[in-house]
Amino acid sequence: MPNYNFEMLNDKDFEDLSRDLLQLKLKLELESFKSGRDNGIDLRYATIKHKNEIIVQAKHYLGSGYKKLLSKLVKEELPKVKKLKPKRYIITTSLKLTPKNKEKIVEELKPYVRNTGDIIDGNNLNNLLNKYPEIEESHFKLWLSSTNILQKVINNGISGRSEFTKENIKKKIQLYVKNNRFSEATEILNKEKFLIIIGSPGIGKSTMAHMLIYNFLKHSYQVVDIKEKISEAEDLWKPRKKQIFYFDDFLGSNYIQIINSKNSDKSLINFIKRIKGDPTKRMILTSRTTIINQATQEFPNLDNPEINLSKHEVNISDYGDWEKAMILYNHMFFSGINKKYLSKIVENKNYWKIIKHTNFNPRLIEFITDKERVKNLEKEGKDYMEFILYNLNNPSEIWKHPYETQLDDYAKFMVSTLFSLSNNIGSTNNEQYDKAFEARLNYEINTGGFKRKHNIFNLKIKELLGSFIKSYRAKEDTIYYNFFNHSIEDFLINYLQTDNTEKKRILESAIYVEQFNKILSFPVTFLTEENLKTYQEIFRNKENILETAENTSKELLILNVYCKIFGLENSEEDILRNLKKLDISKIGYKTDVWINILKDLVKSKLAKEYVLQNWDQIISQLFESSGAEEDFEEIINLFTIYSQEYISYINNKENEYTVKNALEWYWEDKINEVERSGYMTSSITEEKMEEEISTIYSEALAFNEQFGIKNLSATEKLFDIDTEELAKKNYEVQKAEDYADNFLKDENNDIDDIQQKIDELFN
Repeated sequence: MPNYNFEMLNDKDFEDLSRDLLQLKLKLELESFKSGRDNGIDLRYATIKHKNEIIVQAKHYLGSGYKKLLSKLVKEELPKVKKLKPKRYIITTSLKLTPKNKEKIVEELKPYVRNTGDIIDGNNLNNLLNKYPEIEESHFKLWLSSTNILQKVINNGISGRSEFTKENIKKKIQLYVKNNRFSEATEILNKEKFLIIIGSPGIGKSTMAHMLIYNFLKHSYQVVDIKEKISEAEDLWKPRKKQIFYFDDFLGSNYIQIINSKNSDKSLINFIKRIKGDPTKRMILTSRTTIINQATQEFPNLDNPEINLSKHEVNISDYGDWEKAMILYNHMFFSGINKKYLSKIVENKNYWKIIKHTNFNPRLIEFITDKERVKNLEKEGKDYMEFILYNLNNPSEIWKHPYETQLDDYAKFMVSTLFSLSNNIGSTNNEQYDKAFEARLNYEINTGGFKRKHNIFNLKIKELLGSFIKSYRAKEDTIYYNFFNHSIEDFLINYLQTDNTEKKRILESAIYVEQFNKILSFPVTFLTEENLKTYQEIFRNKENILETAENTSKELLILNVYCKIFGLENSEEDILRNLKKLDISKIGYKTDVWINILKDLVKSKLAKEYVLQNWDQIISQLFESSGAEEDFEEIINLFTIYSQEYISYINNKENEYTVKNALEWYWEDKINEVERSGYMTSSITEEKMEEEISTIYSEALAFNEQFGIKNLSATEKLFDIDTEELAKKNYEVQKAEDYADNFLKDENNDIDDIQQKIDELFN
């Protein structure tokens, strides 16, 4: 017989359970009402003669006692019942009551509660669940938390994995918000035998995987956790035994570490085929969306038609407002936080500020509803909503505690080294990371008394993967690392802004120019004049031994640091020295950096003279590497800044060829874009399309004219565009957009209903 205490259910879950059980017990249909102020009615049965034939009041009272229940019923509910005058009044509660408890309630609520049989307590509910097992099965959080199921989960769970402890499992069940993706995932897993759960970091992939695993553990499956390589699963395969194989973040922070041959992806595919052929086996894999997309391109075997990965995927997308509201509500309900703080969330509908916030994330919601943190706020006299909004606006703060208390010094060196190396896409490759970390470690050994530990780089990478660091594999088996979450980098920016000691240690051990640029690119208010002089001296002394992590000119990056960070007025000699070493032909794709440096150099007489001596070469290189309208405009602007005549430059035949060639490439790309997508045109009819193309042609001639170029074969190709086909394409796009607009209009009522439902949930 079931023996629940119903602690996994919030008050709304409990009301739904009461309704489902009573409908079967009473053999009638009960009305449910929206959340909110119930005026004494949670559930109701109405007849033609009496609209309040039966009224049901569901009192969960999780963590409360009989005395509090009785007081609530007598002082608050009885006055409402007297106004409603029901023929029958039924009370459900998760509390387990004695006969005397029930008799006292009947006595106080006469004549509405007819007898003790109309007081359905925890024991009665368990009895009804035994009688109607289909209700137990339909309430996911309920059956999953039963004593016998929970024991099966723990006994068959993964040894040594903290997320499979009893308390952790119970907490996950309490907070979990089930959605359609779960049913879809269950269906795929049962039908196809294996499932890939994909989605962005922090969206809930692992949580869904755990819930699915609990479900299979209920049916006596054994869990096999794949930590490093697929051969582990092969070794633990047991014929005719129910097994579910779990590979978290495959092709990501785990799998990337152990690919040693080009056939590793083939081994995985072969194992999946084996899973699909055995009715006693299941397999769950999780992966980030970007990784799985990249993997199918990088690993040909993964795109195997026999497997068809897309058929086995469930994609967890962003949460809707209702799901966010339920996540917040569950965290509030089970947090144990004093109601005076929780009321701040409800006050003035502040919950909408949380639900609608762009940084909404279940992990962040857990952080702001942590009981101990709220207790500290009370001690410090801080406002709760200010605390919530601050952390929503600054999600990086949640990393401060684990960074300061959970990482040893070696791990912190790893984190700060990655931070100093991370480029615009936030990543660095394994070779550069290892090399920069080794340099930091050598520095600490020489100056801080640290000891060298064997294989420390790989040990700390393994420790940090999945928490602070993640990895992915690019072409030619190159492994790249970046931060597990963007907010970690935000945290480090704030953390290092006021920690000049750590900044200095990073810079003194730096081996790449990019590390100086990254660490010193904070707001200037955090760099005092004294600190700047210190950092500049470090940079100057290391200038000759520094390398570049990017495929570009080292001297260009050094010039950029001197100009943008230390300033022309403090670095003129340094700038001239590196300017003379600069190979202009090797600047490559860093056109924007070079243009901005040139704008600064005009302020120095000696630097300006050097630029003018090499003017034609500099301008020609800029034209050759430019590909956007703003680049061309910046080049013309340089002529004005340096008081040079463009006509003198273009009169040189070689220069004219360079400019003409650059514009040919520019218009080739533009016209190809028009043909592919029609993005430069918005017309639908062929006639309007031709008019618009004529306008584009006129604008192109004017654009080319300012560079002294009149005839370009690329611009003439505008008239080769099939306007009939392009108009048809634009028409189809417009139809799709109109359909989407109409669909959204039809959905407005649903949106309004959800907004009302959320308002009533919190009130």
